[in-house]
Amino acid sequence: MVSWGICAACLAAVNNFASLFIVRCLLGVMEAGLFPGVLFYLSFWYRKHELARRMSWFFAAASGAGAFGGVLAFGIAQMGGVLGLKGWQWVFLIEGIPTALFGIATWFVLPDFPSTAKFLTEDERKLATARLKLDHVDADEKEFSWPQFKATVTDIKVWGWMFAYIGVLVPLYSLSFFIPSINKSLGFTSLQAQAMSSPPFLAACVASIGAGFSSDYFKDRSSHVMTGAAVSSIGFFLLSVVRSAPALYALTIISAMGTFMMVPCILSWVICVNQVSNNMNGSTRGATAMAMVVGFGNIGGVIAGQVYRSTDAPTYQLGHTINGGFAAWAFVWALIVRLHLANLNKKRAAAESTAPTKSEDGNLLIGDEDPKFRYQL
Repeated sequence: MVSWGICAACLAAVNNFASLFIVRCLLGVMEAGLFPGVLFYLSFWYRKHELARRMSWFFAAASGAGAFGGVLAFGIAQMGGVLGLKGWQWVFLIEGIPTALFGIATWFVLPDFPSTAKFLTEDERKLATARLKLDHVDADEKEFSWPQFKATVTDIKVWGWMFAYIGVLVPLYSLSFFIPSINKSLGFTSLQAQAMSSPPFLAACVASIGAGFSSDYFKDRSSHVMTGAAVSSIGFFLLSVVRSAPALYALTIISAMGTFMMVPCILSWVICVNQVSNNMNGSTRGATAMAMVVGFGNIGGVIAGQVYRSTDAPTYQLGHTINGGFAAWAFVWALIVRLHLANLNKKRAAAESTAPTKSEDGNLLIGDEDPKFRYQL
């Protein structure tokens, strides 16, 4: 957060394309670890069936910021001339400096593990750690394991989630980038288009929170991912053929809801609960899986910037069709991973009665080495 905020503030000082390009690239590098890092951090505190709703609140903050970010930026830009700075310079300063300050405060305030949380009593710390051990979690494990890393990189499940996640992020990023342009094509002025960008993001915020709670309640991830993918895909395909402005705006909201609700569900399907995740056992395996999925998925941001072309205005038929196709792609890969995990669970159930429960050195097998372990679908 500190380096990210400093880079954002430094954007106020750029004076040519070269400096803009360099600082923006640095901003992306500094920001890259925040999202997967925060989600991985949550896995040190909550059990596997409690993660999605916590992650949904965190992700909802991002979509909620999208609801007001444009309007806020427009308001800050009116400060042009204050202290001799242009409006766009104030946007970067006001959004960058507080981020860096909060990052510094976080270093001192946010505890690393439940066992080191000063705001908990000794009994509460023991209880928090014991809860995680029910999922075979060692809440204090810090060692990096090369065998776990290699096992994750070659795990077909992880690659399935990677392919599914890029199908989520292409429509998500393209909506985040181009909703004002889409709204303007409906007949709104530039300011109105910016203001009318808020309802889709607010609806997406509510949808992601609802999906997170539902996913935890039913202890199901894949069905929620596929439901969001289906809603998103149908919404975008309808956007490519419908021509009524009110209907187009309503479909934009529906598409945003379906797209955004997938994120907490698919990532809680992947993320570790430290020593054991929903499906990735061992902190190294969980951290590596999370980095691979989020990192690969972010390629969707590169694609998303090319989806809605000005030459396709005002219908943006090609862009909507591309987004619908990527959402359908996410549906297919989520289904493939679900079927694969269901097949593994079936094999485990068949072999449970004869499978060993201890290793060669006499220790109990834990995580996905335990014959009783079942992958969450």
